[in-house]
Amino acid sequence: MCVCGAFCAVATATAVVAVVAALLGADVGMAPRWWHMSHHPEWYHGPQSCGDCEGAGGCVVGEGVGEGVGVGSRLFFEGWYYKFAKEGGDASQSFVIVPGVFFGGPNEELSHAFIFTIFNGSSHYYRFDQSSFEFTEDELGWGVKVGSSSFTHSHITLDLSPKATDDASLDIKGTLNLGKLSPWHVTHFEPGAMGLLGYLPFLECFHGIMSMDHDVSGTLTFDSPSSGPTDIDYSGARGYIEKDWGTQFPTSWIWMQCNNFKDNTGVSFMLSAARVPIFGYSLPGFLSSFVDECGNSHHFATHHLRSFLHIHDLSLSSATFDVGDSSVSIHAELRKSQGVMLYGPKGGRMQKYVWEDLAANLTLTVSSPCNHNSKATLSCSGKAAAEFEGDMDWLVKKF
Repeated sequence: MCVCGAFCAVATATAVVAVVAALLGADVGMAPRWWHMSHHPEWYHGPQSCGDCEGAGGCVVGEGVGEGVGVGSRLFFEGWYYKFAKEGGDASQSFVIVPGVFFGGPNEELSHAFIFTIFNGSSHYYRFDQSSFEFTEDELGWGVKVGSSSFTHSHITLDLSPKATDDASLDIKGTLNLGKLSPWHVTHFEPGAMGLLGYLPFLECFHGIMSMDHDVSGTLTFDSPSSGPTDIDYSGARGYIEKDWGTQFPTSWIWMQCNNFKDNTGVSFMLSAARVPIFGYSLPGFLSSFVDECGNSHHFATHHLRSFLHIHDLSLSSATFDVGDSSVSIHAELRKSQGVMLYGPKGGRMQKYVWEDLAANLTLTVSSPCNHNSKATLSCSGKAAAEFEGDMDWLVKKF
C-alpha cells in the first residue's frame, strides 16, 4: 500500500523519466554523475559533483571538485554508520562509530570532518580539518579516511585521541575485520533503499544500507581517564553499516535496527519512517528491511506499492506497529532505555540533539513463507538501536 499517493506518483514519474533518459544516453544536465552515483549509495556523494576525482578512484575534500561549485558553498553532510554488537555479551560493549564530513554553506568556519562514537553509555565527537577527509573507491569497494583512522568495506582501523577542543574523552585504537556484507540490492529501477526516489537530487536527506548483517573479528582498546585502558574482543559480534547524506535530517523520524536476535544469527531488521518535505508539502515516507531465518531478504518501502506501515502507538520511548507486504507481515514492539545524545545536522551546523539508544528491546512477531506463514517470535533484548525524534503524533496520524 502506498501511504502517500501523490508523493509516489510525482516522484516515481520524475524518476522514470530520468531513468529512461539515462538509458537512452540523453544528456540531462548532471545525468552522468547523477546516474553513476545513484547506483552507489556507499560512495561519497559530496555537496557537488566530484567528477574530476572520480576517474582517479578517490576524492580529497577540497581537491578536484569542479562543476563550478566551490567547496562549502552549500549546506551538506555525509556520514557512514558502523555498528557492532556482541552476541550474548554486555550491551554496554555495543559500539557505534560514524566517520563523515560537514559543509557549513556560507559559514565556512563551521565546515569540518568528524568521527563520533557511542560506547558504554556515552558519546564522543572528534573534530578534524575538512581537508583530512578522504574517500576512495574501486571495483572491490570503498574507503573513508578521517585523520589517521580508516573505514572500508572490509575493515576499520582506529587511531583516535581527543583534542582539547573535542567533545570527547576516549582514546580508541585497534582494527576490526568485517566479513561479507549484505547490502540492500541495487538495480536500475531500485538503486538501493531509496528506490526510484534516490534519483531525485533535491531531497533533504538520503539513506543507504551497506550491510544488514556481517561477521566481525578483531580487538579494540578503549582508554578513558576514569577507568584506564580496556581491551574488548569483538570476534563473533554482528556488524551493520548504513549511511545518510543530504542537507539536514528530517524534522521528525523514527529509526530502529537489530541483528542480534536470540538464537537467530543472521536475522536482521531495520525500519525508518520520517516526515519528508517535497514540493512544498510534508509527506510520510518509510523504508524497512528484514532478513528472515531462512536468509531471505524482504524490503518494504513507500515506493513499493504492496508495502504497508501501520503505527498503532508511538512516543519518544516506545513504538508498536505493523510493517510488511502481501507475503510477509511483521508486528513489532520496541521499548527504549535511556540512550545518549549525538551530533546531527540542524540549523546549518552540527548540533548535539539526536538521542540514540543502543540497548533497546525489540520483539517481532513474523508471519512469512519461511515459517510456513505461522507466527514466529523473534527477540532482540537490550541490543536494538533506536532513534525517535520530533513530532511523534504527526507520524502516528500519517501512518
